[in-house]
Amino acid sequence: MPNIQQLVTEKTDSTTISYFLLRQLIGILGILLPFALIIFGGRLQPSLSHYYYSFSHTIFIGTLASLSTFLITYKGEYRIENWLANIAGVCAAGVAIFPTNVKGFIGTKFISLPISAESSHLTNALHYGFATALFICFALFCAVVFQKPDKNEIIDDKKRMRNRVYRICA
Repeated sequence: MPNIQQLVTEKTDSTTISYFLLRQLIGILGILLPFALIIFGGRLQPSLSHYYYSFSHTIFIGTLASLSTFLITYKGEYRIENWLANIAGVCAAGVAIFPTNVKGFIGTKFISLPISAESSHLTNALHYGFATALFICFALFCAVVFQKPDKNEIIDDKKRMRNRVYRICA
C-alpha cells in the first residue's frame, strides 16, 4: 500500500490526457467556428470578423473567449509552445475586444450593438493586427510545434501521417 508521500508526489496520466484533450478542443473550436458562423449568421459575410454584427455574434465572441482561455492556460512541453499559446490567447481576446469596422457587413438586419468602432481606424487596425498574429501563431503551431515528438513518443506511421496533416494545415 502506498504511503501518503507517494500519493502526493506520484504523477498520473491525467495531465497527459488533459494536455491532448485541450489540444483537440482548441483545434475543434477553430475548425467549427467558420461553419457555425455561416450556419447561424444568415448570410455569407466578407470575413469571419463581420459576423460580430450578425445574430451569430454570441458564437463568434464566445468561441474567441474560449480559445483565449484555453490557449492562455495551455502548458506544453516546449518553451516556444507556451509562448505561442500565450501570444495566441492574448490575440484571440484582442480580436473579440476590438471589432472590425461594420462597413462591409452584408445585410440590413444586424444585432443592435453600440457601433462606436464604425469610424475608428485604430480599433479596426487593432482587430486585424490581432487576427493576423493569431493566424500566424496557429500556422507556427502546425508547422513547428505539433510536429515535434512528445516525450517518449515513438515516431511511427501514425505520427508521420499526423505531421503531414499539420503541414497541410500550416
